[in-house]
Amino acid sequence: DGNWSVWSRWSDCSVPCGTGTQRRSRTCTDPVPSNGGATCEGPGHESRSCVLKAVCTRKSVLDSWNTWSECSAACGGGTQRRTRGQCEGEECAEDEVQVRDCNTMDCARRKRKRLRSGTIQVCRTGGVLNEFCSPDLF
Repeated sequence: DGNWSVWSRWSDCSVPCGTGTQRRSRTCTDPVPSNGGATCEGPGHESRSCVLKAVCTRKSVLDSWNTWSECSAACGGGTQRRTRGQCEGEECAEDEVQVRDCNTMDCARRKRKRLRSGTIQVCRTGGVLNEFCSPDLF
């Protein structure tokens, strides 16, 4: 049967001030289930609230960006969005939102590349992560 590894250390708080979230994880690798053995039971991730006593000023809230969202399209050009501060949805000021292009490879080209190679390749073009591409295609 599989067994959980030890928990990772708690991440830093997700915000520079106020209430945020900390996360930690573990993997089912101590040992990995083999020969039909059972997988680990229970969660591989935990989160908890964290409160930083620092006073939230607009500048401190805007210092750090949240992670980029998933790309809105697998190919053919999509967008990713990230925010900073406490904004959500359409309630964000202009300086609290960034949008960038992603997965810009033509879908037909992506399909041909997948069929030709049989494997998934990932490359970075112009600072944007794209699937199914290689430097010789650009």
